[in-house]
Amino acid sequence: MENIIQIKPKPENESFEPGRGIALKELVKKAGSKLEQPIQELLILLLEQHENLADIEITPVSPKLEPNTGGVFDKYYMEDGTIIPTVFIVEDKDGHMRKMMQNRKKSVLMVAEMLGIEPEEMSPEILKQFIVAHEFGHATDYVKNYQNNPE
Repeated sequence: MENIIQIKPKPENESFEPGRGIALKELVKKAGSKLEQPIQELLILLLEQHENLADIEITPVSPKLEPNTGGVFDKYYMEDGTIIPTVFIVEDKDGHMRKMMQNRKKSVLMVAEMLGIEPEEMSPEILKQFIVAHEFGHATDYVKNYQNNPE
């Protein structure tokens, strides 16, 4: 599968953007993350419950790169052949999640049903948390079934 997002290795003096992100275990320790508070809290919970996700990298991306979602899982390919599993989290600039809720109403209804809440209870924050948790499901599958068991 071809990379969805074309990224380059980050320069050594850069901390978060552009290019590669930061490992989950490092991000949860970092104060002043660019991520929204509910997402930061979700990531802390994910790491507490799933230590095997500690090295998954988190990379914020612009809604211009991923206009139809709040996040995506993919792999970052290093020049030496190493593969870094990465969850790209779309920044909520200009009300991105609210716009997405308007444009993808059927998806919002499906998510509300899966979460067991009424559709009117769905908020951009809840939807984004669901999307990020969903993408971490893909990351978990990759780590368990491919990265740690290559054969």
